Amino acid sequence: MDNPRREPDLIDILIVCWGLFVIIILSASFWSQWTGKSEYIITNTVIFFAAWYYLKARRQPQIIMFRLRPVPRRVIPSFVLMALSSAVLLDEIDRLIQLIIHVPEEYVAYLNEIFKAVSFGEVILILFGIVIIAPIVEESLFRGFIQQILERKRDVTKAVLITSMIFALIHLQPWLIIQLLILAVLLGYLAWRWNSIIPAVLVHMANNLLQLINIASQDSGMAGIYLMNNHVNPLIIICSIIVFVLSFRASERILKTLEIRKTV
Repeated sequence: MDNPRREPDLIDILIVCWGLFVIIILSASFWSQWTGKSEYIITNTVIFFAAWYYLKARRQPQIIMFRLRPVPRRVIPSFVLMALSSAVLLDEIDRLIQLIIHVPEEYVAYLNEIFKAVSFGEVILILFGIVIIAPIVEESLFRGFIQQILERKRDVTKAVLITSMIFALIHLQPWLIIQLLILAVLLGYLAWRWNSIIPAVLVHMANNLLQLINIASQDSGMAGIYLMNNHVNPLIIICSIIVFVLSFRASERILKTLEIRKTV
């Protein structure tokens, strides 16, 4: 006779977080030395499938536990606009916070080195690993698996905040913890509101993409269009706020329509 399915609990969160931490440490100390620009692809793939098989061993539906649920196609444009505008606003928040909490120069040099591409192939590997694979894996684990369990055990606000704190701490970058918390709260809200990680993944992707563009354009003229005195151009900020509010409201209207249809 098959063992009955067990409801995921806080122990599962601890096991997954510990496994995530171990894999990150192994990556930093072992295979990052020979994987080159494919490090993020390999590391996140290992993390995802480790969590996938853990859920399988616990007889849990992986698709549901990772919140890999579809959303209506008509809301995707709103999510894309929300993602792009929020990335700009989060970038400026990051720049403001760095006026008080400075990122170590060694860490900046490290980022410039690992994201420096000398060929088109390396550009593809970096983009695929950072902009596509990492957001999908991280949202599946944090806003999917961990936050869902906490939502069942606690109220939604506490679930989002606790998940956001875990997300910020596990990145092991204390000087960026405020920025990561702000991003994570937005991602947590979107995942809960739509019961899907798709909107959170899109926002996460846009944020990572903009960070890579900022690193790549430090010594180019592109920075002069986007930046003003090392801050985002005020006109771009105003446009981003307007786009974010409008796209957010549009997505909420679509969601309310769906909720109304469910009750009819």
